[in-house]
Amino acid sequence: MFRDINSLLIDPEGFKLTIGTFVARYQDVGITKIAAIEARGFITGAALAFQLGIGFVPIRKKGKLPGTTIDQ
Repeated sequence: MFRDINSLLIDPEGFKLTIGTFVARYQDVGITKIAAIEARGFITGAALAFQLGIGFVPIRKKGKLPGTTIDQ
């Protein structure tokens, strides 16, 4: 289901609060990677991975990523 997140992205305090909430929830659970589906997931997933200091795995449609990929 499509959710428009533009209003969140243009509000720096709202975006910061959103990412901060996720960081607080997941910082001590031992995750090592964030995997996110393209477009909106890349925006929030990459910001969360950065704040947690962990890796980011982009998930895209077949043929859209360069290099070695895993097909499922």
